Amino acid sequence: MVQTIASKLLSPRSLKLSKFRFPESACAPIGANQIDDFWSGVATQSFREIKEGGVPAEGTEFRIAVGSDKMLYLAILCRDSDMENLNIMSTLDGDAAIWSGDFIEVQIETPDHLYYQICVGPAGNIMDIDRSEGLNDEWKSGVEVAVNRGKDEWTVEMRIPPAGATASEIDPNTGISGDLPTVNDPWYINVGRVRLRDGNAETSAWSPTGGTFHKPVPGAQKAFGRIFIEK
Repeated sequence: MVQTIASKLLSPRSLKLSKFRFPESACAPIGANQIDDFWSGVATQSFREIKEGGVPAEGTEFRIAVGSDKMLYLAILCRDSDMENLNIMSTLDGDAAIWSGDFIEVQIETPDHLYYQICVGPAGNIMDIDRSEGLNDEWKSGVEVAVNRGKDEWTVEMRIPPAGATASEIDPNTGISGDLPTVNDPWYINVGRVRLRDGNAETSAWSPTGGTFHKPVPGAQKAFGRIFIEK
């Protein structure tokens, strides 16, 4: 059954990035309807349940594009019918307690680095991890984040700056090592969400793994989706 899931549901996804011109306020907190309006030229990608690839009870959508400033932008909309009980376990950057509540996670593999983990909580706090050799929480991504909490959703906007192909050689603890993704040198990413209520976690992702965020089932080793810019 595991192999069937891996081969039928967990094949890597591929996405050509939109080129988009954002105003300087691109990373300002905005609500769900404004995200729809603001990002209207960028295709919406839906999350699936991480193990079986089914439809999550609480849906999540994201959009990703490259701006005229040569940065990557993500907009993530987390629908939630129980916003009153949103689990905010920490408001501090670099606090591992973020994993005990609700959070969004972005994983990034570039041609120059395998791989980075960036987590964002509903309070806008960030946890950066370089997973190339264990768990290095001294690494800082340089990502800018804006979070907004609405009536029945919370949203995350991220500006991700590629630091260049030699970044890890210059300073291994600063920046995402890699140039902008291209057809010949794509990035591989996954975007996931954990929603925790009453001790039960609903875990979903753009590219399901059949296992957990960091332990895909056999046959789905390349569980990250492929992203690139076509020049």
